[in-house]
Amino acid sequence: MRIRTPGRTPVWLPLAMWLAACASDQSTTRTQPGGFTTAPPAAAGTGGAGLAPSAPRAGGAPIAGAGGAAAAGCGPDRDCGPPAGSAAGTGQSGGAGRGAGSLDPTQPTCFEFRNHGQPIAGDTSKYPIGLGEQYVCYHYDVPWNEPVEMIGWETLYDNQQVLHHWLLYSVPPGVPDGQFFPCIGTHVLQDAQLVAGWAVGGNDVDMPENVGMRMPGAERGFLLEWHFYNSTAAEQLDGSAARVCVLPAGTREHSGGMTWLGTEDLGGPIGMPAGQVSEFGGTCVNDSSAPIHIFRLWPHMHQWGRHMTSVVQRAGTGASEDVFGMPFDFNYQVSYEAAITLMPGDSIRSTCRFQNESFLTVPFGPSSDQEMCYQFAFSYPAGALDNGVPSLVGATNTCW
Repeated sequence: MRIRTPGRTPVWLPLAMWLAACASDQSTTRTQPGGFTTAPPAAAGTGGAGLAPSAPRAGGAPIAGAGGAAAAGCGPDRDCGPPAGSAAGTGQSGGAGRGAGSLDPTQPTCFEFRNHGQPIAGDTSKYPIGLGEQYVCYHYDVPWNEPVEMIGWETLYDNQQVLHHWLLYSVPPGVPDGQFFPCIGTHVLQDAQLVAGWAVGGNDVDMPENVGMRMPGAERGFLLEWHFYNSTAAEQLDGSAARVCVLPAGTREHSGGMTWLGTEDLGGPIGMPAGQVSEFGGTCVNDSSAPIHIFRLWPHMHQWGRHMTSVVQRAGTGASEDVFGMPFDFNYQVSYEAAITLMPGDSIRSTCRFQNESFLTVPFGPSSDQEMCYQFAFSYPAGALDNGVPSLVGATNTCW
């Protein structure tokens, strides 16, 4: 990543004010649905050429987790196995551990990062989730001993009714393998770089055959952020996992990465007005000296999000191209294949439309009762789209 002077409006909201907003009682009446499925929204949107929703993998048999237990939640309608032809990894429940030997360049090797109830490496107990909403951040050692690139990921579901999302970050080392802590959905000053993720109703992700996503080596660690929302009447247990599949680095032609597009300014510290439709967006400029290729887009908002658009502005001609336009459904947060090339100087603006049906203003924040406006872009070359503008959630691979 190159830190650049973006020449755009800086983030306006001081962190202290945002944290105060997070702690305030801005909640609205809502229920976290249970029994989520991975089907995409029924409504079809419009978008640029090559835009299509990614489908879940076909069904398959359960796989064995650490300690020989079958991964819960798997079955004929949900494949918890690796991509075809892949090999089992050495990741464990709890701490991921190290020790994977030389990886096979002809087939993926997969590693699991699993929720667990005790803050020790290798723990196989389930995490107890109390009533309401909470974030938990799990730390893991990088489980491979050689440079790798990621070619796909999936969610191994256990107790779906309490799951909202997971985000896997590369972070500096220092926290023991298997430790976890309550957190608030922000990682300021942690040099956190998002590498993979899932949200409710979302699909598993496979990269194009010529792209591998950049992954950290042993000099860094992983932070897996889980967002739980328990709207039942009793404590729940969960042992869900994020599963990533890798190849030796350089196996594929292009090295890719993820970049946060969109905006964190949703109407200032007060937030979007009550009882009306609002739109907010942010612009990212390709200020590198070479083309950047975006091959997947993943919109993310919360319960009042209704629609996401992305428009490319061509530097040479000034022409505008609508490259993404899809309805958003909080319960079906799927990602979409795309085919967008940004030439040097081109920009892409991503705009979220919200319909705040509550009687309260809604500010930016990590809670499901607050709002976000992100368009995660998968692109190559890795890091070329990032401009390092600070994020209120602490991400460093940003562009706005």
